[in-house]
Amino acid sequence: MNFNWLKNKKFTVIAAVLSAMLAAGTLAGCSNVSKSDFDALEKRVEALEKGTDNESGDKNSSETNKSGKSTASPKTSSKPSSDNGEFDSENVSKAIDVQEYDYIDADDNKFSFFIFDNTSNFDVNARIEIVCKDADDKVLQESEKKVPGLSKGESSFASFKVDKDTETIVRTVYYEEYKGKDVSIGDISARAIRAQGGANITIRNSGSAEAEDIKYLTLFFSGDDLVGFDSDKVPDIEASSSKTLASVCYEEFDSPKVYVAIDDE
Repeated sequence: MNFNWLKNKKFTVIAAVLSAMLAAGTLAGCSNVSKSDFDALEKRVEALEKGTDNESGDKNSSETNKSGKSTASPKTSSKPSSDNGEFDSENVSKAIDVQEYDYIDADDNKFSFFIFDNTSNFDVNARIEIVCKDADDKVLQESEKKVPGLSKGESSFASFKVDKDTETIVRTVYYEEYKGKDVSIGDISARAIRAQGGANITIRNSGSAEAEDIKYLTLFFSGDDLVGFDSDKVPDIEASSSKTLASVCYEEFDSPKVYVAIDDE
């Protein structure tokens, strides 16, 4: 059923009725109708014919979705509030890309990695919830991880070990503005250089305080396929200094990519 067609049809019918009333009033001389009422009725007809009458459903009014949040129609949608300097989780979530990589090791253990790329205008804390289901859509596992201190323009990660029978993963991500004074990912950078048996990863702390509770994740790719990973905690790094660590991969690979996160577990 085409709801929009029915709505437009309703507008047309009401407009036609009011038009007929106007015509009848005009032909009869409309002795019992004031000029102001007549003008208001005429404007109502014009509004209905355009589909913008407020009493019958304003096309340009905001609509409320199931979550209870107001969403403007395309014709009148304003710029995201994040552009106006105000944090809005819905708009921020649209500006943060979350990419999933799944991996099964030699013992059939399953892992799922989520890479966050923050292209919003805000530093954020992220919380990701996953629900793992088997082939029959039965829930096997529910888990959550936090990704704190994700600065704008930076990337970070969350990793999960999931049930071996997992066939599908449903994820939900929540964001809040990060206003902490502790170390954020904006102070930490990482790079990976391919080496014998893996990669040498260099992690730098450009902040003014010692970096504690940092962890890294190295993903090893053959073409576009994830063929291995390595993850561990990073020793504390003094301000304005760096550490180089060996990240191991036992599979043949073409390129490594390394990500860092604040370890709050």
